[in-house]
Amino acid sequence: MNLTIANFVGRGAPGNFSANPKAKNIGASLGALSELQSLIMYNVNFSAPIPKEWGNFRKLISLFLQNSQFTGELPSSLGQLTELQSFSIYGASITNGMPASFCNLVELTNLYISATNLQSVPACLSSKLTKLTQLELSYNQLKGPFPTWMTLFPALTVLDLGLNQLSGPIPAAIGNMKKLQYLSLRNNQLSGYIPGTVGGLSSLTIFDVYNSSLTGPLPKEFSQLKNLIVLSIGQNFLTGPLPDLSQAPQLQTIDLSFNNITGSIPAAWGNLKANNVYISLMNNLLTGMSN
Repeated sequence: MNLTIANFVGRGAPGNFSANPKAKNIGASLGALSELQSLIMYNVNFSAPIPKEWGNFRKLISLFLQNSQFTGELPSSLGQLTELQSFSIYGASITNGMPASFCNLVELTNLYISATNLQSVPACLSSKLTKLTQLELSYNQLKGPFPTWMTLFPALTVLDLGLNQLSGPIPAAIGNMKKLQYLSLRNNQLSGYIPGTVGGLSSLTIFDVYNSSLTGPLPKEFSQLKNLIVLSIGQNFLTGPLPDLSQAPQLQTIDLSFNNITGSIPAAWGNLKANNVYISLMNNLLTGMSN
């Protein structure tokens, strides 16, 4: 069969796909569709592992498995999908880490694995997936220090590691990610300072480390982020004076609430307020507006 697109979309609550006796083997049998280029499953209660036979989709370009209750391991056979450009899975119960075979997916530009209980990611990704622009791994079970190797992706514009259990400091090498536009490390168990090298993220529009246990002074290098739109660093233990953000004309949101920031509010921040920038500075140790 020369089918190139297959969509399975449930309506309302997830459909009980796995309970249908006629569909018992449909997951594995899809692997026979050798011409398939796009497979989408949305809101389908698959309630079974991703079939290893799906590694036979040698022409597959996009694979989207959204809220379809997949269980078990990510099969290493998916590493055979060497034409794949977009892989997205959300709402699953994965019992392993990402297989090292994913490093063979050299055409990937978007990799989205969220709310799946994913436990680990192979370091070879950064040296092999040179076309990757978006890496989103939020709402998982990633533990241990921030993976410094993730700062080596040459084309990455989006890095979302929010709502995991990462620990330790943000590496200074983060400043080498010159194309990065979106960085979220929110709701982790980090420690230490925000490195001053963040000033090197010249393309950054969103910086989000909300509720991540960070300490130390706010880096004055924030003033170099001229494309910044959202600065979300509330619910930490940050200290020191407020940075000068007057050189970021696109700013829309600044959340520095629930920290230990001291000193006065720079006079230039009055212009931010006049430009309808949302600013939250509650529960700090500030002393008023400077002249």
